[in-house]
Amino acid sequence: MNTLEHTSVPAWARGSDAATGDTAAVGVADLGAGSPVGGAWHLLVGVGDDGRARVAAWERETGLPTETVLAGTVDEAGPRLSDALARATVGVRLRIAGPVGDCLQLRGVALTAGIEDDELDVNPTGTGPIELYCGHCAAVTRVEAGIGDVADCAGCARGLHIYYHVSRNSGRFLGFQHDAETRPGNEEGTQR
Repeated sequence: MNTLEHTSVPAWARGSDAATGDTAAVGVADLGAGSPVGGAWHLLVGVGDDGRARVAAWERETGLPTETVLAGTVDEAGPRLSDALARATVGVRLRIAGPVGDCLQLRGVALTAGIEDDELDVNPTGTGPIELYCGHCAAVTRVEAGIGDVADCAGCARGLHIYYHVSRNSGRFLGFQHDAETRPGNEEGTQR
């Protein structure tokens, strides 16, 4: 059930085959929406080595004043991005580079801070863990998996189906019990 025609997962987070779990196909340099048009200055965020390299390239080509946030992990980058956006003035354009799961979370930080979609450019540099929100116990589990895969919840230990819905505010995918419609003891999967 991987119908991505109506999904909240951005195209740049799906990549060519991210929806099927083929993580090797994600991270192509041109997955992002392109440089945000206009703006008085750019806030450039890079996570990991590839994200830092992308930010360095952007700094060389922008021609505008920039502020950079470079971090090894999304846990370091999130609070620093939040602080930078709190100081931001009118005319900021935000560019984010890093693993797709980190980009989803940082996009959530940006949108929560008031950045509009047309002020934002997200460029995944590869795959990596995503955050999975359990619809049963509300735990958040960091997993290396793709849409349609099943991953164990760190909170309730249910096998969660990774659904093609991602929260714009948190960057987390929705997970629900993968065999919820299967009768106990019926491996055939007959529904009620």
